[in-house]
Amino acid sequence: MKFIEPFGAAPGTRYVDRDTPGAIVGSKIPADFPNVVMDELVGVIEKSGMTPDDVLQLADAIRSQGLNYFQAAGTANALTIAPDPVVTDYADLVGVPFRVKPSALNTGAVTLNVNGLGNKAIHNPDGTNIAAGRLFGIFEVIYTGTDFIITSTPGPATQAEVDGGVDAGKFLTPITAKAAVRFFDSRMTASQSLPNNTMTTLAIDAAIENGLIDSTTFATSKITVGARDAGVWVVMAYIQYTGSGNNKSLRIHRNGASTTYSSASRIGISQNGAGQANDTYTVTTIQRLVVGDQVSAEVLHTVGSTQTLSDGRFVAARISS
Repeated sequence: MKFIEPFGAAPGTRYVDRDTPGAIVGSKIPADFPNVVMDELVGVIEKSGMTPDDVLQLADAIRSQGLNYFQAAGTANALTIAPDPVVTDYADLVGVPFRVKPSALNTGAVTLNVNGLGNKAIHNPDGTNIAAGRLFGIFEVIYTGTDFIITSTPGPATQAEVDGGVDAGKFLTPITAKAAVRFFDSRMTASQSLPNNTMTTLAIDAAIENGLIDSTTFATSKITVGARDAGVWVVMAYIQYTGSGNNKSLRIHRNGASTTYSSASRIGISQNGAGQANDTYTVTTIQRLVVGDQVSAEVLHTVGSTQTLSDGRFVAARISS
């Protein structure tokens, strides 16, 4: 709304009060003054989705921020909105917040078109594209002059999204975070025959629990860590021999060949010098494992004869990223 001068006055003239003793004639109000002011006020009320009625509606309209809320049209990845009054230049929107309710969940990068002015990308605060599934419910964006930056906080990730490794920029709740712990638990194959003076990878039965995701695999008695399972792991192995004998050991190795395990690949060991019958051995280690790391449980003894394994377990759990 532009300033409307008193009737018959030069542009820029301000209104003055009448002062009879000082012989000052008060300003004359032109018809445009109340008409334009009323049009402006009523326009704010109407364009906020309200019907002009009683007092204090302007305050209600401003509080509602209905001028900046839109049900988007277009497609899931190419949203359109139509503000009223119509925006004629994106330059007028720099710093303006819009709250948008999409009609469908996005499946990838997203654009927003305002009043048909052309598509502008919606980006994360760091300038990267919006991930699939990020825009849901109602989100807020602000135009920077080149793109729209999303400022609204994402909602909580579902358990399915967490378990599936979906990167939608959502946050973990305590419940989903607790359930997101990856783990592996299996039993050593009983009655294994373990040759003397030979590093032997222990045979393991099928996992009785397996919460690992992504490309993490268990094969040939080794855990191979996948990309989304990289992080801090607790690894534990336990075994029990049936016979007695000296110099028996249980070891946990990372990235060692089964026939050429070196001390550099050993990340845990339990051993004795004078073994007894039915000796038990337990090894626990905490390690940061990266994608592609392999972890396995091994035995080595120099008793002078073949030994038999009666029981054991191999357990691993990812506790942090």
